[in-house]
Amino acid sequence: MKQLRVHLGNIGDEFSFDQIKDKTLIAKWKVNVRSGASMVNDKNILYRCNVGDIVGVVFSWKKVGTQVWWMLYPDNGYGYTWVLHNKNAFSVKALKDQGAKTTKEEEKEKENKEKPGITDTLMTLGKYGIIAFVGVSLIKSVLKS
Repeated sequence: MKQLRVHLGNIGDEFSFDQIKDKTLIAKWKVNVRSGASMVNDKNILYRCNVGDIVGVVFSWKKVGTQVWWMLYPDNGYGYTWVLHNKNAFSVKALKDQGAKTTKEEEKEKENKEKPGITDTLMTLGKYGIIAFVGVSLIKSVLKS
């Protein structure tokens, strides 16, 4: 399955699904929680979350046409429920407080892991310094004999 990336918040921070999975969505405006990933009619609306309410914990996602739907873990006496993704409907701060990182933050973290740190550099220099010292010592002892 292709990795889902969505935009959230006014500045449109991009998040991968892996960063949203198992995180709790908090409503920034009224959000309809539905029994299915469809807006054909309002009959599948189970309840509405108001600003600041816990919407639910993300389990999976589904794309219907151009719309992305979040599948939520069972809660409130219902089975799995669905909410329509809207970039301004959910709190980015709440996601980040739970450890979610934007795709830019993930990329920067990956780059930093790939760059050798000062400790790695010093260890490498120390290793080559010891090898050079031992090599010079051996050459001196061979020349003296």
